[in-house]
Amino acid sequence: PEGDVWTHTLRAIDEAAKIRDQVDPDWRLAFLFGVLLHDTGKPLVTDPESLTAYGHAEAGIGEARRFMERICDQDELVERVISIVGNHMQARNLLTGNAKIGGWRRFHKRIRLDIMGWHAYVDKRARSLEPESADCRSAKACFNYFEKIENEPVAPVLTGKHLIEAGFQPGKDFKKILEKAYDHQRETG
Repeated sequence: PEGDVWTHTLRAIDEAAKIRDQVDPDWRLAFLFGVLLHDTGKPLVTDPESLTAYGHAEAGIGEARRFMERICDQDELVERVISIVGNHMQARNLLTGNAKIGGWRRFHKRIRLDIMGWHAYVDKRARSLEPESADCRSAKACFNYFEKIENEPVAPVLTGKHLIEAGFQPGKDFKKILEKAYDHQRETG
């Protein structure tokens, strides 16, 4: 409703500037760059007939990485920005899919839910012609689950060291075993 991607991006940046002081200071710069770059994948995947851009979040990762690496040499900042860009649709997907807390926990493992809540908030307000009345359910869900799950991702109970001590040899299934164990740990709390 607000126009093209450029207009949306400008509006999102304006909305982000209004709330930036509420974002964790350690994440603030990454958040702002994430808002700036969140739809950079749209030109790569937009269907000209339907004007849908399925997969634009994932497609934007490479664009965001190239941009960030051109302007800075801060690996942690770059990784945080591309994490925001690549995951910015996930809160909406979890909400519309009626995900249980385990899904939100896995999402929080990839990126902090509060950061994605702020992103969802500014993205929704930027899409609305009346931003003050925009109901951002995915932002609310992120903030609610963030409070339940805590501020930092839970450290895995089972590590590669444990598997090696138990006689497993590192290989292609090693990572799968650790991921399944960690998912089970997060699901069961």
